[in-house]
Amino acid sequence: MRSAWLASWSGCCWSCQRPRASRWKKSKKNLALSNSHYTVPAACFLVMAMVAADSCAEEVGKIDVQKLVSDYRAVIKSHDIGIYSKAALEFRKGIIANDSHRPIFHFTGPESWINDPNGPIFYKGKCHLFYQFDPIVNGGRSGRTWGHAVSDDLVHWKDWPGVPWPDTQYDRSGVFSGNTVVDDGKIKALYSGNVNGWSETYGMLAWSDDGGITFQKQMVMPNSDRPNATSPVHWDGQVWKDGNQCLQLIGGTTGSQGADFLWKSPDLVHWTFINPLFVSATAAFFELPYLIPLDGRHVLMSGAGLNPYWIGSYDDKLPVFLPDKNEPESFDAGTYYSFNNVTVGEGVAVPLKGVSGSALEIVSKFSPGKAKRFGIKVRASADESVSLPVWFDSAGSEFGSGDRSRKCYLKPGEDVTMKIFVDQSIMDVYVGGRVMTRCTLTIRPPSSSCLLPRVAQLS
Repeated sequence: MRSAWLASWSGCCWSCQRPRASRWKKSKKNLALSNSHYTVPAACFLVMAMVAADSCAEEVGKIDVQKLVSDYRAVIKSHDIGIYSKAALEFRKGIIANDSHRPIFHFTGPESWINDPNGPIFYKGKCHLFYQFDPIVNGGRSGRTWGHAVSDDLVHWKDWPGVPWPDTQYDRSGVFSGNTVVDDGKIKALYSGNVNGWSETYGMLAWSDDGGITFQKQMVMPNSDRPNATSPVHWDGQVWKDGNQCLQLIGGTTGSQGADFLWKSPDLVHWTFINPLFVSATAAFFELPYLIPLDGRHVLMSGAGLNPYWIGSYDDKLPVFLPDKNEPESFDAGTYYSFNNVTVGEGVAVPLKGVSGSALEIVSKFSPGKAKRFGIKVRASADESVSLPVWFDSAGSEFGSGDRSRKCYLKPGEDVTMKIFVDQSIMDVYVGGRVMTRCTLTIRPPSSSCLLPRVAQLS
């Protein structure tokens, strides 16, 4: 997927934009359509997208992509904010200037592959977003680090030097995911150091004495400390303060089941294993665990498959997490909106006049009745010979786009709400008012076609 967060250029900052608005109107067939909502600030819509700059030559035409890549990478390890930020800005400007497929309100790094957000944190009036970043695009082998962006207002962002780089014997194969905290007035990061293609995993602590510009680091959890010595899966920790101690929840496995392991430390340096906080056969192993207090309860999220979560109780005396039920929910959530009614006859396809744009949010509510499949088409050509249908199948309880689909469990007879974010060449689809299902798709048109930014109704 080749995409970057398009910017309005302001000094050495790049700013995200809100989805451009279009209001739905009534058609000649008196089809009452709901209003589109354009209420999501782009910076808060922290969905991560990827960009592979080396492969964009056909997109940017006159721009020498290889030179831009070379110039940027020449200073990629610089700790001088002025030098690095300027180079990253020029790189972004040059790469995306003529690329109409680049998204506007999805977050990306300056180039290449990005992944898990490892933050953000608020520190001395600025929001710092750290994320996995692989500028050399080599599958994480010796190149994977963390990217770093800083903002005063969550709209205008500035690239800061990446931290930390995989340059020790404990992380030489890649800086993997973790967590960022503010402790003793300093930005501190705990992450998983990868060695020898995941055969060894080390817990690493990095800290900054200059506000996040440069970082020092040390190994604080040796590979031999893994609770399950037969598996290298022991990574992606979440850290929080609990009284006078720090706790860290790390994803792993018992060997046959996913497990979230709990550790404690008085200082983020010396760690002691407590016990598995939670074990489940939902997956063979867990990654990126998060335990979050919510309205007197706790939500435990673990990256595995469809990103399951459990609601339950956290007993900090034992300590264990006790789910209300063993079967997890799928981690998809959203906000319910109110709509006008839509009534469409069987097999009728009505053009949705006035709905256009390459970056917009579409909210539509359907009362399916006896309909087996329904939805809308986006990115449709003038004659609709080319389009991307977004559909819901009542019989199979599936929603999808094109030939992709996934289960979406709704109550019998329940109205179906679709919330669609179209952002240039990518699209996010949410289904359901209370529990939404989300997928991210690439909608890059073929070179021989010119897709107009239209929306039509699916027959």
